[in-house]
Amino acid sequence: MKCFLTGSTGNLGKELLKIASDFGIEYCVSGGRSELDISDKKSTDVFVMWNYNKIFGVEKVVHCAAYTNVPGAETHRQEAIDTNIIGTKNVVKQICGKFKVPIVYISTDYVYPGIDGYYDENSSTDPINFYAFTKLAGEAYASSQKDLIIRTSFKPVVWKNQKAFFDIHTSADYIDIIAKKISYLISHNAEGTYNVGTERKSVLDLALRRNPEIQPMPKNEVVGVQLPSDVSMNTKKFEDFLTK
Repeated sequence: MKCFLTGSTGNLGKELLKIASDFGIEYCVSGGRSELDISDKKSTDVFVMWNYNKIFGVEKVVHCAAYTNVPGAETHRQEAIDTNIIGTKNVVKQICGKFKVPIVYISTDYVYPGIDGYYDENSSTDPINFYAFTKLAGEAYASSQKDLIIRTSFKPVVWKNQKAFFDIHTSADYIDIIAKKISYLISHNAEGTYNVGTERKSVLDLALRRNPEIQPMPKNEVVGVQLPSDVSMNTKKFEDFLTK
């Protein structure tokens, strides 16, 4: 399966490239005579023109490019809009539209309210910070029938911070685990919206799995942004897909 990958230099993009052959996926990425700036429609048009032969024949566009700095989105709102909303629109219209292929849109568990947890794909979405709002807005450009929307969260293989939240619960996991689940959905032509994650745990519990030196911290230690308490997800739909 040949796919075009945006955000190939990001954490998720790199991991997907690393394991692509295990799932029968061949990715083509931006680069060459024209770099892809998804936030600019003209740049996207020029990129497609110069890279038409490379992209021709792809079966999906896997859209990982995103503005992911949650606190930063509160103060750099236009940048978050340009990448997560306008950028997604350009990818759908200028790339998916031209080649008549579906998009695999990487969304976030933060689209849920983050109060009670155990959200399934039909739960109400109600983002509490601007980053999550832009990611939910990006979902609107994907079709719930023919495209694939993945709500997920992942952490680097090596925990970079010395602290982790004890008061945020999540279904997030390490990127090497989540990327395999995403690749499975892509390679098996899943459509619709899927929660992708593992069991409910605190962010601190997740961090301690690979670094026992991590110290606890409260979410209110991060100033300037509202963070959810519990964005754990019901992943039964994904688990049922695995057994088909």
